[in-house]
Amino acid sequence: KEGQVLMPLEASSWSAKFAWVQDKFGVSWQLNLANT
Repeated sequence: KEGQVLMPLEASSWSAKFAWVQDKFGVSWQLNLANT
């Protein structure tokens, strides 16, 4: 809600899906999702 999307969730060359977000406290999170 108060954070921001730095890189939207999408396919990448190194991962099935990847996203990079920042929460309201300024902490950035990188989400790396694999195919199952």
